[in-house]
Amino acid sequence: MPLPLLVLALLLAGLHTVVAAQDSVTVLPPIGVTAARTATPAGTAGLPVSVLSGTEAGRGRPLPALDELLAFVPGVLASGRGDPTLDDRVALRGTGARANFGIRGIRVLVDGFPATLPDGQSQLGQLVPLAIERIAVARGPLAALHGNGASGVLALETPSGLGDASAARFAVQAGSAGTREAAVGLSASSPRLGATLFAAREASDGLRTHAAFTRRRLQGGITWQPDPANRLLVRLAVQDDPFSASPGALTVAEFAADPRGAAPRNRTLDAGKAVRQQQLGIGWDHSGHAVSLVSRAWILGRDLENPIAAPAPLDPTHGTWIALTRAVRGASSTLTWRVHSGLDLGAGLDVQQMRDVRTNRPHVGAGPDGPAFVDQDEVVRELGGFLHAAWRVHPAVVVRGGVRRDGVRFSVTDRLEPGASGDRTLAATSGSASIAWQAGATEAWLGAGRSFETPTTTELGNRPDGSTGLNRELQPARTTSLEVGLRHGAGRVRLEGAAWTAVTHDAILPAAEIGGRSLFRNVARTTSRGVEFSGDLLLARGVVARAAATVIAARFGPQLVDAEGTPIGGHRLPGIPTATLRLGLTARRGPWSLDVDHAFRGATEAFDDGRQRAEGWGSGITNAALRVSATTRLSLHAVVRNLTDRAVASSVVVNAAGARIIQPLPTRQVSLGFALALD
Repeated sequence: MPLPLLVLALLLAGLHTVVAAQDSVTVLPPIGVTAARTATPAGTAGLPVSVLSGTEAGRGRPLPALDELLAFVPGVLASGRGDPTLDDRVALRGTGARANFGIRGIRVLVDGFPATLPDGQSQLGQLVPLAIERIAVARGPLAALHGNGASGVLALETPSGLGDASAARFAVQAGSAGTREAAVGLSASSPRLGATLFAAREASDGLRTHAAFTRRRLQGGITWQPDPANRLLVRLAVQDDPFSASPGALTVAEFAADPRGAAPRNRTLDAGKAVRQQQLGIGWDHSGHAVSLVSRAWILGRDLENPIAAPAPLDPTHGTWIALTRAVRGASSTLTWRVHSGLDLGAGLDVQQMRDVRTNRPHVGAGPDGPAFVDQDEVVRELGGFLHAAWRVHPAVVVRGGVRRDGVRFSVTDRLEPGASGDRTLAATSGSASIAWQAGATEAWLGAGRSFETPTTTELGNRPDGSTGLNRELQPARTTSLEVGLRHGAGRVRLEGAAWTAVTHDAILPAAEIGGRSLFRNVARTTSRGVEFSGDLLLARGVVARAAATVIAARFGPQLVDAEGTPIGGHRLPGIPTATLRLGLTARRGPWSLDVDHAFRGATEAFDDGRQRAEGWGSGITNAALRVSATTRLSLHAVVRNLTDRAVASSVVVNAAGARIIQPLPTRQVSLGFALALD
């Protein structure tokens, strides 16, 4: 057994023995590893957390994509990038909008197990959409207790399998560009022991030129509940992507000529990615009269082969072939003590280690072609601890607060240039505080916090002079934020809104691209101010109208210049749309269900100096999903994305070399399918 799992198992056994020795146990609602990670004597009152079921979020789609699941969460912008080698871009109040790959600035959890690495980067390629039972999104200062890169938290839950009946679910759909997707979910249930297994396969000829892919996923779980107060979880996730082709980003001229096109160099060098990943986790949850415990431990392995179009240093006619083997292990535990009915105290500890073995070689599209020009081991160790409290000072008022200390150590062992080896430790103290008021169906809150974000290993490793080792100039970013929010839900109406302001010092931003490599620097000061809103209105029986909007003003601080000395003070931050608005309508009558939404997006700057941008979506993009229940077990589905076949930018690459800034939104996609449920 790996060391973190063994240590945690012994810890859990000891704590369980102590707790079980109490005279009596009063069962509390399971606290889990919540998106907010705070003690909650008043439930979620006054927390900026949106919670919805997977079925509700899917809105009639049998196998929804991540951007469809998050479409109506306030403050969140999730966008497909039109490139199967890149995860969806998820931005929360603007944070993460500039990430070139993966998810940045947002902590991601699946059943309490992290999909976020110790350097702050998250990946969600292992998810099976059919397995998502519940989604929670925490925004704002309270997320700071999750540590590095936690400007927000996305927490996903899969079914436990506990219950009285076993079940099977199947979903199949096929559509544009030869896209085929199938998924199956099986559960074997009893009141104390449940097992689930979800598997999915998706393949496509490519919604753009040079964008074909095949993906295989497996998620499984065992949940054992020996008594109402205790629960053991085992979770497994497997990802296998044999090869996904990368079309790359386009210039504005290329996009205007052919929005389905690919960058010429990506086609010539057959840029793409092959990934294999496995993650295994074990956890224990205990809810007692006075003590609650949530513990997780996990191991992860990842193998990556990534031929990219970025020129090899000594021969620009060749691309760069990246080979990486990753091993991650970690553990976390949160202990909450109910001092009395109005006061909860808690503490937690997180530890995680990632080791990457990386080699970069030149290639011409048929495999590595030449000696390695990067050959190194990269190790990241994360250790963080926190204290938190929640106090009901009045029947309608709850005060929360917490403080956290983190240290993240980056180490590089360079086998080609031993003198470039070394390490750096980046440490920070973060925390949050809030006061919440609740009266009936109305809640209001005021929160403040301080969070931090370290560079990723890639950001630290891309040095301006092209040499190996660590960039010792790049510092962690620190953000101080303040927000006020209001939520109301009663009868036919549910409304939620918030306004925030945030100031970031030493923001980590892309400075330029050289040879296809993004280089990063710290910017002394950036500011972000915005408002977000979402609402549901029951118009009639079975008819619900929805809306979600976010407006952001994110700018560089005064008197700043870019890496070339050009003044950028006061300019808008690239990568962040000025405004987004989505309107939707869901209607159900008898066996028929129709969901329609229409999305608008403002212009997005692409360069720090404002010289080029991606235009807004103008009259907007329409999506629709039709569901017909043929029987109580069988339903038929038709889904259309980008109904009017508009050519618009889904997102931009910031400060891109050669002005390759446009990542196109896929043009019209039509899919037909069915779902079958057997109980």
